[in-house]
Order: sequence, then structure tokens, then C-alpha cells
Amino acid sequence: MNEHRQESTVWAADLLGLFARSLRRLWWLCLVLIVLCTALFGGYARLSYRAQYTASITFLVNAGGTAQSGTGTATAAQMAKTFPYILTSGLLDSAVCADTGLTALPVISATSEEDTNLCTLSVTGTDAQQCYDVLQSVIAHYPDVAELVVGPTELVMMDQTGVPTQPSNPFSWRQPLVRGAVIGALLSLLLLYLSGRARVTVMSRDDLQQVTSARYLGALPAVRVKKRSRTTSAALSEAMAHSSAYCEAMRIVSMRIDKAMQRHDYRTMLVSSAAPGEGKTTFVCQLADALTRQGRRVLVIDCDLRNPSVHKVFGRPLQAGLAEYLAGSGMAGQIVTALGKGKPDVVFAGRRTGTQTEQLGGDAFRTLLDALRARYDVILLDTPPCAIMTDALETGEAADCALLVVRQDAASRVSVINSLAALDSFGVPVLGYALNVCTGRGRGQSGYGYGGYGGYGGYGGYSYGYGYGYGRDRGYGYGQQKEKTGAD
Repeated sequence: MNEHRQESTVWAADLLGLFARSLRRLWWLCLVLIVLCTALFGGYARLSYRAQYTASITFLVNAGGTAQSGTGTATAAQMAKTFPYILTSGLLDSAVCADTGLTALPVISATSEEDTNLCTLSVTGTDAQQCYDVLQSVIAHYPDVAELVVGPTELVMMDQTGVPTQPSNPFSWRQPLVRGAVIGALLSLLLLYLSGRARVTVMSRDDLQQVTSARYLGALPAVRVKKRSRTTSAALSEAMAHSSAYCEAMRIVSMRIDKAMQRHDYRTMLVSSAAPGEGKTTFVCQLADALTRQGRRVLVIDCDLRNPSVHKVFGRPLQAGLAEYLAGSGMAGQIVTALGKGKPDVVFAGRRTGTQTEQLGGDAFRTLLDALRARYDVILLDTPPCAIMTDALETGEAADCALLVVRQDAASRVSVINSLAALDSFGVPVLGYALNVCTGRGRGQSGYGYGGYGGYGGYGGYSYGYGYGYGRDRGYGYGQQKEKTGAD
């Protein structure tokens, strides 16, 4: 019983979390949908509205031409009951049509009070005067038609409305607007659910543990930066350096990475992500600083020639670097920039960005890495996202291992799994993955709370994806690595 209740609670929490995550991304679309449905329902109701007018009269039905009052006799009461049926007869319709000159009559209805000879006659239609004229004609011809059915009758008029001046169905905005808003809200809920199910993002290590063998290396909290008109990468990096929670988390992650690389005698590590905007470049720079503080000689190479960002994180201007070397206009030692004591060295992307991307998997780049391996303990390669560019995979062929940065609630599980599988298919041993920008709302997180990183652009029209289908239990996933890698 308790287990069932616990499972229900977890399921409800997961469902609420799915709606919450989808709402944060699609709240504006839900708002537009609600407003649109409300406007459509209101507009349709107003355009389709047709005013209806009702002319009515209340009277007594008497028998034999003798005036009756009150409840009348049993005979009169019985005649009153037959009154509505007489109204529907073809004889009365023919007489009224001939009298009014109409080919189609408005709606004629009649009701009678139980155990009395009191009746109410109503005529409803779109023309007020026509309804009144039909009412008068019915009253005039009813006795003649009734005499053929029940004998002589007399109608004693009690109350008459005259020609109606106000619609009997006044238009109201409330009902269609409320109905439209409710329909819009329900459609929004459906949209949020379908979007959440179609875009199942990584929230914790548990989301990947059962579908991938890649090692979990840790979670890094977000760092809140004071709102400014423009938050720079350098300002964000500086805020991280002063965040004790972030520094401690990065220290743990860097120790695990360093231990794993030493275990397998790795020197060069490719760092990528499944999609843009996951904080990959900032992660690389912070990891380099952490490894340097641990006494390691570290070099960062900006291999993202299409959208170089390492110089922004370190607060440096763009200068000659990797692109110039690949073009043959620089030596290995000339493109290395020393940031100072206690800081890693850097090879910036260079000024000729975007022109030498095809050479990242060539001999020139391999020669560069071979020359630099003797000088550094760890070389970190910052590459474009795996899922949209081939640059990372081509660069990975020259690297010893790879690490994937996964931003919490950003990339889908499938895209992360496919990125891991793509790296493995190119012969790059995957060291593991690190969760980035973790709010702690996902199960199994470290509990660090944080804000968020800025967007990551620069890949406008490029699109690249993989369809690898490894896995054990769920039909997709990243299966086996070439080597068992990772850290405790």
C-alpha cells in the first residue's frame, strides 16, 4: 500500500515537473493560444448571433361560448390541454399563412397550467412585427379550427406583450469568452504535455544511468550574476571563480577527470556538448583553472573556429592562433598565449575563423598536438556541439578521450545519447559526462542552487544530427565504450 502510494506520488511529481519545464519554455505560446481561442469563440458567437423576438399572450380557454374565470370547469381545462396540439395542426397553419401571406411561419408554442384553463401562446422569430402579426392571426383563427376538433370555444385575453422591442435572447460575451478561455487552457495543457513528452530533457544522472554506460563525473551549479544590460562571458567566469559552491563542485569534477586521465595515460581531452547553449566553453575554462590549481600544466585550445568563445571567457581580444597555424602562417610555439602565473596557457581560435575547419582532422593538427603533449600534462580541446557540427568528431580523432557537457533541462536525452554514440563511433573513448547548470530540482543532484548561463549562438544555418540506436533496456542509447573510463 505504501509502495503504491509512493509510486503515485513520484508519478505525480514527475508529471508536474514535466508541465513546469514545458511551461517555462512555452508560456508565451500558451498565452497566445488562450487569447486566440478566446477571441475566436467570442468573434464566432458575435458573428453568428441572431436576435430573436417573442410575442406572447395569456388567455383563458372556455367552452360553449360561456365566460369562465379562475380554474374553470373540467371541460374547459381539458380543452386547454388540447390547445397546444391544435396549434400544430395543418388547418391552423394554412389559415394563418393565408391570413399573413407568409410561406413559412415562425416558431409557435403554447403551454397550459395544470388543472386550469389558463394558456400562454408565444410566437418567436427574427422579425418582431411579424411575430406579433402571426400571434394575432393565431388568436383570430384558433376558435374556428378548435370548433372542428372539440366544439365551440372562446378565448378570454388576460395579458398581451404587444410588438416586442427587445430580443428574447440578448447577446452576452461572458459565455463564449469563458468557453474559449477554457478550451484554450485545455489545448495549452495538451501542448505542454506533448512537448514535454517529445522533448524529454536530462534532469539528473538517473535520466542517463539506465540507457548509457558513460561515466557520470559530477554536477556543477549555476552562478547567479547581477542583472546588467549586458552580462559578458568574462563577468560570468569571474562570478564563478568567487562562488564557493561552484568552486567546490568544479574541484570535485576536476579531480575525477584528472584521476581518470592519469589512469589511462591520456593527455588530450575533447570537450563538447550535444547542443549549443550548454555552457561548454565556460566549463572548459573553469576546468583548466581548477586543474592548474592542482599543479597540472594545462593548455586550452579553442577548436571552435566557427564560433570562437574562449578569448571572451578569459577576457582577451581575439588574436592569431589555431586558424593561422592550420593555414601555415604560424609555428606551434608562436600561437600559445600565457595568461600568467597560476593560469593555464591558451591557443585561441585565431582571426581567420571558419576557414580551416576541414583541417581539424588532418595531419597538421595532429602534428601540433604531438608537439604540445611534451609540454603539458593536460590539453583541453573546446569544440563545437556534436549534434550540429562534424568539427568535434573530426577533432576527436586526434584526441585521447572526450567529455560531454550536459546542461540540465536543456538537451534532450536522445540528443545526448546520440552524441555519446557518435563520439564512440569515431573511435574517441568517452571519459564521461558532467551535468552543468544544475538547479538541484532534478533527482540525484548535488543540491547546489543556481541561476543560468547566457545563450550560445553562432551556428545559424548549420544542422547536423545522428541516428545511432545503441542501448540495452529502452530501445535507444549509448551502449559500450571501447575502454572502461571514468573516475570514482
